[in-house]
Amino acid sequence: MARSARRLGTKPATVSELVSGILEELLVDHRLDDVAALLVRRDRVPPAVFRLSLPALPRELQTMRSALRRWLEDIGLAEQAREDVVTACGEICANAMAHAYAPAGGTVVLEASKQAGGLRVVVRDAGRWRPPQDGDRGRGIAIARAIMNCVEIDPGPAGTTVTMWKDLDDAR
Repeated sequence: MARSARRLGTKPATVSELVSGILEELLVDHRLDDVAALLVRRDRVPPAVFRLSLPALPRELQTMRSALRRWLEDIGLAEQAREDVVTACGEICANAMAHAYAPAGGTVVLEASKQAGGLRVVVRDAGRWRPPQDGDRGRGIAIARAIMNCVEIDPGPAGTTVTMWKDLDDAR
């Protein structure tokens, strides 16, 4: 089995070559009688909607970026479009974490879905936004607006929803 596992780690040109290689490994000292091989390939099919709920803690931003980047790659977004979306989401999620919740924290929810001609992203929090603690901040929304095609902010007593759109017609 160890020899078969090593063979599975190689990249043969065809499935037939892979099966032949495994059989060769298994049957080095045996007859080719009563032997069958079954290989199953599971294609990764990305979910239609990316959804991530994370604690409103800055250390969680890397988790969000990695998971979102992987999903965007799986749905076929070009590298520049992926990085634009990941950057914008990072800025908006960081804003929600910094402004919506007291130090006790809360939850930030990120949803993304590929739609006709674009990508729709929604970031929600359930907190009340506080004013910034220092004056050398406040570029996150400007950054998101510069790299996304549309950024709408809907604040309310039950939290804030930021909806963003990225055109994908020429971003594949």
